[in-house]
Amino acid sequence: LATSSRFARRTCWATSRVDKQGLWERQKDSIDVHAARGDVEAAEKAFLELCAGSQGSPPLSRSQDTTLHNLVLKACANSGDVDKANDWVARMAKRRVVANVRTVGKLVEAAAKRGNIAHVRGWLESLPSDVSANRILFSIAIDACGKAEHPDEAARWLLRMESAGLQADVIAYNSVISAYAKLGNVGEAIAWFRRLEGAGLKPDVVSFNGLLHACAKAGDVDDATAWFSRLEASELRPTVVSFTSLVDAAARAGRTSEAVAWLDRLASAGIQPNLISFNSVINAFVKARSMERAEATFSAILDADLKPDRVTFNSLLNSCAGLGRPSHAIALLQRMRRADIRPNIISFTSALEACAPDVRGAAGSKTLTGASVGPNLAESFASELTGTLASSSSQASLMPEPPAQEVAVSGQISADPSGRGFPEALESVEAAVAAERIFHEALTEDVRPDSRLLASLRRAVGSERSDELCSEFGIRPVCGGGNFSDGRRRLNGELR
Repeated sequence: LATSSRFARRTCWATSRVDKQGLWERQKDSIDVHAARGDVEAAEKAFLELCAGSQGSPPLSRSQDTTLHNLVLKACANSGDVDKANDWVARMAKRRVVANVRTVGKLVEAAAKRGNIAHVRGWLESLPSDVSANRILFSIAIDACGKAEHPDEAARWLLRMESAGLQADVIAYNSVISAYAKLGNVGEAIAWFRRLEGAGLKPDVVSFNGLLHACAKAGDVDDATAWFSRLEASELRPTVVSFTSLVDAAARAGRTSEAVAWLDRLASAGIQPNLISFNSVINAFVKARSMERAEATFSAILDADLKPDRVTFNSLLNSCAGLGRPSHAIALLQRMRRADIRPNIISFTSALEACAPDVRGAAGSKTLTGASVGPNLAESFASELTGTLASSSSQASLMPEPPAQEVAVSGQISADPSGRGFPEALESVEAAVAAERIFHEALTEDVRPDSRLLASLRRAVGSERSDELCSEFGIRPVCGGGNFSDGRRRLNGELR
């Protein structure tokens, strides 16, 4: 009987421990789902519901309580909500919840994502007494500042890390290199690459991809080619990001044939081209004013079982703007909707520019990358085109290689006999009518017109009609402000 009693107590204790651990895991997962999405409100709600529902349950350990609070801070970090993060730190202090390295790390991430470098410094320079600045914290600061496009600050933290007697690893150096690359600062990217080597570390493919991306942003094909050759000479294998940077560099430099040649080399290496590769080639053809080959590249995207994105369509709309093709522009906007891709202000501005008579009637008129609507829109378009390349470069080495497929891409895009690029091409429409239709569509998509979009509208429909439309929908013609919401409600009422 005594043995049976002891066995029963042990079984009860083990069952209770398992149940408590299971409850803890469920509590953690329910908050983490919202934290991963950066949904602070939902994470807070889940946390408070757990607190209310755990009355009478066994108390959590100190480390578990800290973890739950850190998950809410993770939501703040992913959304860049510095104020909420500070509120939760104050709550932790009030409840005497112990802060740890991850606590401070999430605060640093939140501040860096919002671009609040002063807060990054503040948290790292006033650590809790029981938290020391270690390699993890420094690495978080470097990575966060790099992703927030503050390369100088990332570099300063790397230097401070080394001054504290901590050896920075390749990942930390790559964060600095990539941060300078995003801004097109080739000189600093190369300088930090050499510092990496000087520290006795071996560059990896991400290190080289950072340099290639920097050269691509600068349109420096020759330097990009030289660094690619060095990458090939090493024991490292170029990735799709490596090749795509060369495609992009050639496209930016207006060397269309080289862009296509690099796309072919990518396929010959047994690597499936990705959407960014094709988008760069489309951009090259747009600059060369070859809409037919841009459309053929669009068909090649579909043949490769890839889904065109907003950058793809905006490149083609940019071509419509340069060649004055309002029918194609409207067809593209329709196709974007059918593909569940929401047009943005660049999409609508390009489409409106296609309707402008000075664009349609001018021999040798320029695309949006030229002078027709000024450099700011061109910069926005270029930033959108390369943003995805920058975000993918730091993760490329962690991605599995796609299945090998040796195809000659240039053969696919030399012509488009199937006509798949624009199967919905409209009949010729009056440009001014098309422009009004495009403008109405922009308002229904919650696009807030800016001065560039309104300037394109004015060129397409004339000053008088442009002012009438702006007045009708409560938009100030000069700056694109005004009572936009009321104007949109009036438009929705008309459409219904």
